[in-house]
Amino acid sequence: MDTVKNTSAPGFFDKLWVRYGFAAGFAAIAITVLYYVIDDSLLLHPVLSWLPWVSIALIAVFAPIALKKSQSDYIAYSQAVTTSFGAFGLGLLLMAAFNILLYFIIDPKLLYDFTNAQVKALANLVSSGDISQSSFDVLRRQIVEGANNIYIYQLALVVIITSMAALVMFLISSAILSKEKPHTQI
Repeated sequence: MDTVKNTSAPGFFDKLWVRYGFAAGFAAIAITVLYYVIDDSLLLHPVLSWLPWVSIALIAVFAPIALKKSQSDYIAYSQAVTTSFGAFGLGLLLMAAFNILLYFIIDPKLLYDFTNAQVKALANLVSSGDISQSSFDVLRRQIVEGANNIYIYQLALVVIITSMAALVMFLISSAILSKEKPHTQI
């Protein structure tokens, strides 16, 4: 009996950028879960809260490096950029979906804590004289009434800003990493 050899293109999950994207997303989710288990206030820490985002970007930088190694140490600039940005985008999508799940379904109290942290920051601005009490009252009401919308807006804004910064990083790292195959003339 003849065996049929599968000559089709690799499946979605066989692509290198997909594997690195899942690795990046799961690393970011693991960091978020670790923060949540240790102390959920770490999720709002001004520096530590960026670690999941940074982990996604760093893992995404390794995707074109692995692709270059698998292609006899050659990779086109466009291939390096798309591989790293694809891995980054998938990791970011997984992390954002998990954050929405965490804040709206698993533990909605976190969103309340997030809102309280914003109100406390505003109260500090009032005590330092940077904003008036009437401005504080208006802003506090807006924050409390629109807590769900504010979180989604802030998440979307961070995704956009982080994506732009990552794209610049990937354009630069891809320029350093790229190495075209030499053209042979006949």
